[in-house]
Amino acid sequence: MEMGNTTCTPTMQCADIESIRRLLLSVTPRLRQTAMESCMGHEVPLDIIEAGMKDKEWCVRRVALEACIWRKVLPLDIVQMGQEDPEWSVREAALTVCLGREVPLEIIWRGMADEDWRVRGVALEACVGRKELPLDVISQGVKDKNWSVRKSALLACIGRKEVPFDVINEGLKDNERDVRRMAILACIGRDDASLFIEGKS
Repeated sequence: MEMGNTTCTPTMQCADIESIRRLLLSVTPRLRQTAMESCMGHEVPLDIIEAGMKDKEWCVRRVALEACIWRKVLPLDIVQMGQEDPEWSVREAALTVCLGREVPLEIIWRGMADEDWRVRGVALEACVGRKELPLDVISQGVKDKNWSVRKSALLACIGRKEVPFDVINEGLKDNERDVRRMAILACIGRDDASLFIEGKS
């Protein structure tokens, strides 16, 4: 959990931060959303993000999460709060801010259990670039009922030679062209690529 930052960042003046706090108290949803949008590109104090996450409008909560992209340390409690949101768009944003970061696997798994395919897809994209690819997550992803999720699972396999043959072979047999194409890309550079081409196991 990240501790709150009570100091002003070099890129945002104290007066601006106080203006944001006042706007977040507005009765107009659009003004509150604008207040959160003004945080983009700045590492604002954590209490501002928390206030945005408590807003009754999902669009404000989503922007509050997106504002976490610029934080050096990702506030995992905020991410987890976003994953519990009733609005799929907010849950998707909670995983979007995890892209390129080594977040705990429990966050990935929670995204994989989501009822919305868009959330599951971003959960798999968050596996791209991890030091250790969670193969059990990928194996579940390539069998997802939604083709876009299956494609995201194979995207995470590109350049990862530790992915078992059977996982990529699932993609090569897929009914969707885009999924098969991603599976082919995942074959590039593998020592066993000939097995995929020949269709052997």
